[in-house]
Amino acid sequence: IHYILPELLDAAELILKERPKTRFLLPVAGTIDDSLVLPHLKGRNLPMTMLRGQTYDAIAVSDLCLVASGTATLETAIIGTPMVVVYKVNWLTSLISKFVIQAEHIGLPNVIAERRIVPEFIRGDFKASLISAEALDILGNPQKQAKMREELELVRKSLGEEGASSRVAAHIAARIKELQR
Repeated sequence: IHYILPELLDAAELILKERPKTRFLLPVAGTIDDSLVLPHLKGRNLPMTMLRGQTYDAIAVSDLCLVASGTATLETAIIGTPMVVVYKVNWLTSLISKFVIQAEHIGLPNVIAERRIVPEFIRGDFKASLISAEALDILGNPQKQAKMREELELVRKSLGEEGASSRVAAHIAARIKELQR
C-alpha cells in the first residue's frame, strides 16, 4: 500500500483532469486496516468509493482496473476487465530483482499468454504520468478495450474450468525453470 497507492492516486487525479466524469472504486481487502489506506486519501478530491468484500463486483462494473501485480491480475483477467498492471518495491529490492529476475512479464495474464496483452508499469516505469497516459489511451479506444477483452478471454479459457490454480502454478514453475537455463 505504502509503495503503490500514492502513485495510483496521483494517476487517478491525472485521469480525472482529462475525464472529469470518471468515478473510482477502491476495493480494499478485509485484512487491511483503514489506518493504512485513509491517510493516503486525505486531502485528495477524488470521486472515489472505498469498498470492502466487493472486489469482484468492483472489477466487473469497471471499464478499466489499475491492478497491483499478483493474483488480483489473474482475477481481473478471469472477469475480463481491461487492466493496467503496476508494481513497485523499495529501491534495494528493485535493484536486486533486476539481476535475479529475468522474466519478460510480471502480470499473470501476460505470463500465461507468454506475451504482453496488458500493459505493465514496474520499477522505473511506475510513474503516475505513464500509468495515467496508458489508462486514458485504453479508456478512449473502444477497439483497444475489445482486443484486450478478447485476449483476456483466451487466458481464461486456457485455464479451463476446474483446477485452474494448479495449471497456473505449473505454468509459472515451467517459466521459472526456462529462465534459470
